[in-house]
Amino acid sequence: MVLVSDGIETCGGDPCKAVEDAKDAGINFIMHVVGFDVGDVDVSELECAAQAGGRLYLSAQNAGELSEALETAVEIPAELPVGKLSVKVTAEGKLQDSMLILTNTATGEDLKGQRTYSSDKTNPRVISLPDGTYDLEIKPLGMKGVESRTISSIEIKEGEVVEKEVNFGFGELSIKVIRNGKLSDATVKAYKVNTEEVTAEARTYTSGNSNPKVIKLEPGIYDVLVTALEIKPSPSRKIEAVEILSGEKLENTIDFSSGTLKIGALQGRKFVDAVVRIKDAETGDAVTQSLTYNSSKSNPKTFELTPGVYDVEVSALGIVGKPIQNFDGLEIVASETVEQTAQFSSGVLKIGALEGEKFVDAAVSVTNTKTGEKIAQGRTYQSSNSNPKTFELSPGVYDIEVKSLAIIGHPVKKFDSIEIKPAETVEETAQFSSGVVELSVRVRHLRRLPRHALQPRDARDPLQGPQHPRRARHDDRGRRGVLPQRAGARRQAADAARRGPVVCAAGTERDDALGRRSAAHQARARAREAGDGPHALHPGRADHGPALPRHRTAARRAAPAARRRQH
Repeated sequence: MVLVSDGIETCGGDPCKAVEDAKDAGINFIMHVVGFDVGDVDVSELECAAQAGGRLYLSAQNAGELSEALETAVEIPAELPVGKLSVKVTAEGKLQDSMLILTNTATGEDLKGQRTYSSDKTNPRVISLPDGTYDLEIKPLGMKGVESRTISSIEIKEGEVVEKEVNFGFGELSIKVIRNGKLSDATVKAYKVNTEEVTAEARTYTSGNSNPKVIKLEPGIYDVLVTALEIKPSPSRKIEAVEILSGEKLENTIDFSSGTLKIGALQGRKFVDAVVRIKDAETGDAVTQSLTYNSSKSNPKTFELTPGVYDVEVSALGIVGKPIQNFDGLEIVASETVEQTAQFSSGVLKIGALEGEKFVDAAVSVTNTKTGEKIAQGRTYQSSNSNPKTFELSPGVYDIEVKSLAIIGHPVKKFDSIEIKPAETVEETAQFSSGVVELSVRVRHLRRLPRHALQPRDARDPLQGPQHPRRARHDDRGRRGVLPQRAGARRQAADAARRGPVVCAAGTERDDALGRRSAAHQARARAREAGDGPHALHPGRADHGPALPRHRTAARRAAPAARRRQH
């Protein structure tokens, strides 16, 4: 019998129980079940029915797979006694839903679609199989990160039942980390043996709630790396080939040792902000660095180091030039403390800039006399808050340059070889002086000087001069004036009717009647006259064609006679 179903029972019945009842009633039959296009629906009832019917549950998502499933069911002879494989899958002591894939090792064919579910009706899953040898792959469902298991070479014989149980339960790895006998913060990473693949990672911290740290792992063999976070330079311990068994806990304790180094930075009794650099004395490698700041909470600065020998450099940040003190060959012993204090000294340099009693804004630069290195610079501004400018310098000899920023030319004052001694103050003032220059400008009236030429109304006419200051009615009125007129002016007047208002050629207004020259004429005599010559622009149109396309140009008519008072 082959039962084809497209889903779960919706009529309130129990297909699995119905098959079991038929078998118990003595009805001799076998039944395959094919789930056709059932998707993600729970088909445990169908698989249970197939299991009760003594044959297979086959899944088909389309017509082609349905045809293959039916052929598989028919190929298994009904009268042939078959063996059975029983597979039980658990995890954490409970039945675990898993997918089973059986492969016939002789033919290479896969028998898919067998599933255990988490119900005791189908878990263990009993599968009827012809005689042969099979490989079984079990894929747990709903267990993220858990890999499948494989059981190879399962031999099936007629009339026999082969039982297999697979437990996906986890084992536990407990890691306790201590430093000098106390709980210590560290990271824990579990790798698959002989690989770089991280399977699990965690952190212990320093609390009894998380230290020791318990990590759940699948049964297998792992390499475990524990790295201390409280010690520099972060030492690590590796536990190799740790075997984790299902349902068991493996405990390990990692004990680190360290010594304490305290570095302070002072100027007299005052805390100094400084950077502390620690190097391995043997290799020269940098181990760690930090700041002391100006607070008793961090000054001295405390370091936890693995036992060994170290070189320490302390550089003051609050003193100009950042002086350095070194402590070489400091030996650190486990559970012991070494303390060193860098004592810095400095002097004070005050530089003022004045002009009389007035503050002057100036730039101040400080140079080491011996090395020539500029170590500090500042600005006085025009305020008593910053003038004089104060510098805190390590003891030594310095050259000072003060450049005024407020006086034109930026005059400079220098103070060479100023010696700065510890806890002493040196004060210098740059005294600048300046004067005032008054400038007056005499502007001459040049109204009657020749102006730039104007473009003529007609491009064919010569370039015009300054606009004629008189009206057209002043020319050719039938009588001769006292002052002679220029020929150019008369020609323009005769043409006034055609041209409208005109301008005269560049030149003076007229000569003085008594032989003296006008102011404009006299100015022209001292100025450079424009050279005579043809106009730089062509007098005609750019294309030398008619103004209107496809129209002949009309003949130019004679100009009409000029009328009085015409403009």
